[in-house]
Amino acid sequence: MPKTDLLATTLFPIKPRVRTAILLFVAISCLSFNGECRAQTGSKSIFKIKIDARETDRSNDIVRTLLWLENNEPRPVSLIDKSNHRLTGQLSSPSYCDALASAEQAKTAGNKKLVELTFVLPSLSAGKSITLTGKEIKRSAPIKYQWHDDGSTRAELQHDGNPVMAYMYEEVDNGSPERRKATYKVFHHVYSPNGDRLLTKGPGGLFPHHRGIFFGFNRISYGENQQADVWHCNQGESQINRKLVTTTNPVFGQSRSLIDWNGRDGQPFAKESRELTAIKLNNATVIDFRTSLVSLVDKLKLDGDPQHAGVQFRASQLVPDKTKNLTYYNRPDGQAKPGKFRNWSNKKNESDINKSHINLPFLAMTIAIPDPATEGKKTENSVYTIAYLCDDANPKPSRFSERDYGRFGSYFQTTVVPEAPLSVHYRYWIIDGASDNKTLKHLSDQFANPVTIEVLK
Repeated sequence: MPKTDLLATTLFPIKPRVRTAILLFVAISCLSFNGECRAQTGSKSIFKIKIDARETDRSNDIVRTLLWLENNEPRPVSLIDKSNHRLTGQLSSPSYCDALASAEQAKTAGNKKLVELTFVLPSLSAGKSITLTGKEIKRSAPIKYQWHDDGSTRAELQHDGNPVMAYMYEEVDNGSPERRKATYKVFHHVYSPNGDRLLTKGPGGLFPHHRGIFFGFNRISYGENQQADVWHCNQGESQINRKLVTTTNPVFGQSRSLIDWNGRDGQPFAKESRELTAIKLNNATVIDFRTSLVSLVDKLKLDGDPQHAGVQFRASQLVPDKTKNLTYYNRPDGQAKPGKFRNWSNKKNESDINKSHINLPFLAMTIAIPDPATEGKKTENSVYTIAYLCDDANPKPSRFSERDYGRFGSYFQTTVVPEAPLSVHYRYWIIDGASDNKTLKHLSDQFANPVTIEVLK
């Protein structure tokens, strides 16, 4: 969408608090990121932090923390310990929900500005701590992340020339029923860690309303008996991208989008600020999904069922077509056999184990994907594990769903008022190969119990 379209999304009568929230997102997202890290002069110390591992062993832990600095210019920094070991960190504008939550603190921050620091902590034993000094980088750090945006339909993030994820944001095309079905909502595609194949499904195929990483609800009500379903979008509803800002730096690639949730009348009843941040590791891709939904109406109730609501992941159509008998799930209580899956239900005849399929700290799906280049030929499947980690601050109860054809995730019921946006946070670990419960529990523990950070300077 052209950048000027953003004006049209904010110039309509809405409540002042909502307008403030939306304009705050605009202010954040309009910062310029051109993918280049300019060389810095000198090695000035700009902050010092102490990191405590707490009770959890840390390995490749994604650390994101907020700082108040005099200079909030997006830039990489060196993080140096007492032995002169160095990590690369990235200073960037904070997420929409973090900036909104910190608005009150800004009154006492003086000339300092809010900035987010992101880096990967390679290891730190439980009970240990480490002090890191942040310094300006003398020379430009190499940037292996690159966005390729066609300006109207998709923006693909690449790392070292290999695709990582893609934001699919083509505006609704009402030219035919088929075109409308293909374009009525936005989503993200995900690629294998080495970039050689697409792991997610787009429009069409089995259950065409499932696609990639996506967020929505099929039972929405608001105002005076108005109903909406932004999952199936069969009665005029849609999710439309109104603003997209993409970021690349030495640490991560990120997309931030402002999305209209439109009702049956074609008018927006909510605005979503969706952020996906991807970090490449040796045999995995870590994707943080953070979003905030601002209600533009009164009495906005979000509801649904385990199969058609919440934040979910849908695997490639190759899974139901070729390999669904190989799909299996790892849950906190152990690994299931291929073909066995659970779905939360409150029906009287459901098993107790389905009824208790709620509030899981993690759920992981292992799928097999054949090489598309060998279509019709005998080929070995490549196996991938997709771990779904849930922030404990997300609304509860969180009800989970699994399917052997490769769709899984969770949803919740909630009411959103204009004065208090809904914020949720999930993390996906896309792992090359099969994983096990010990590894998955470790990833979940790191996410659920983040390091504590004390600002020393």
